Amino acid sequence: VQWLDSDDLLSKNKLMSQIRDLKFKNQNTLATCAWSYFLNNSGQEEIKSNFPVFRSFAHMQQFLDVLAISGGFFPSHAYLLASALVKKTGGWREDLIINQDGEFFSRIFLIVDEIVFSKNAKVYYRKNMADNISYLGNIEKAEQAIYSWKLIANNLKPKFGDNLKLVRISKKYLKLRLEEKFPENLEKHIDFFKEDKILDKPMFPRLLRRVQKYLLKK
Repeated sequence: VQWLDSDDLLSKNKLMSQIRDLKFKNQNTLATCAWSYFLNNSGQEEIKSNFPVFRSFAHMQQFLDVLAISGGFFPSHAYLLASALVKKTGGWREDLIINQDGEFFSRIFLIVDEIVFSKNAKVYYRKNMADNISYLGNIEKAEQAIYSWKLIANNLKPKFGDNLKLVRISKKYLKLRLEEKFPENLEKHIDFFKEDKILDKPMFPRLLRRVQKYLLKK
């Protein structure tokens, strides 16, 4: 199964490369590839080509931990997966208006055994789009973003516990976005955004700066 929004792009060999890399793997294997941002009407803009997450992983826990230090974001069209995996998850949540892909793949991650990275494939993600579905443009979207991360945290907890680095970093980043535009939403969900006492304090500022640098304009 290949996801693709109307304003995102795939390299010409993306599907062929990932199908080849999945050929001798079981159906619980997820294929990934490199990705970059591009600006609307400005051609392709290479933002990052050597994220630590751009490699294969024998275990999903390893992938999620490295994803956390790689900015926490991975576009859905960079993945390729078996249709059987989609059927096992129960499909897309239509009640969400933001971060549907994040919530969906959090359920996929519970089933996946292995991540295989396709070195010869690449996708491009459009940024700085005010109408982008991930843009927090109003209170309703802000509230739904919080709701989506509550769902994601609950989805991942049974297998990965309640102290997953990816969830902690992503909650911190979401909190920053809300403080800037919708501080009233934080007050309503103060328990969800309370400080994690066992967060690695010395490391977190570096991780957060990385998240802000690459994702703040999403």
